[in-house]
Amino acid sequence: MAAGSLLVGLLFIWLTCRIPVQDSNTVAAMWLGVLLVGVGLAAMIWAEEVVTTVDPEQRVLRFDCRRRWGNVSMTVPFDDVASVNVARVGSRSDGTPSFWLQIERVGGKAFSTGRWSLSETEIRRMAERLSAEIGCECRGGGGMPLSPASVGRVATAAIGAVILYAAWFRYSIGPWCPAMWFGTAPPAFILTGFALLLGLFRRFW
Repeated sequence: MAAGSLLVGLLFIWLTCRIPVQDSNTVAAMWLGVLLVGVGLAAMIWAEEVVTTVDPEQRVLRFDCRRRWGNVSMTVPFDDVASVNVARVGSRSDGTPSFWLQIERVGGKAFSTGRWSLSETEIRRMAERLSAEIGCECRGGGGMPLSPASVGRVATAAIGAVILYAAWFRYSIGPWCPAMWFGTAPPAFILTGFALLLGLFRRFW
């Protein structure tokens, strides 16, 4: 997603720089490209990978946080683990909740294990297995999860959103032209269409 945001932003900037006369729509498209480039770069720079290793012999959890500017390691004894939690980010109303596997230490401090999924069933089973190995409580989750947003669903929703915008422009505005991709309407329409289509695909496909 970070790379995609960066590429789309660069495309917007490149297209707007090729226009000799800069009007308000062109400037809006250029700054949208700058925003997307900034979001993409920030996500790539601050991205981290957390690897959790279970050591049943020494009864500890080992956490390795791998970042672009250095790695951080930590060891947590089984006795310091209060519970294994399934944390949900987002709501079912928008159709895209995600589920994260977290460890809560004695004292209430919780941190991520690096494992997450759009499938609640997958993370719930992993949490139950991990809590059984540690010998602690398993919390969170519950309810019937939506189907995961697979690559096929995401790609189909993205293509469908672009097609919907092109069809709307053709029948509501006029013939297709390069200017149809500038301004704030294209990204707003496409992003909204993408979210709606992805939600429908996850519920009925």
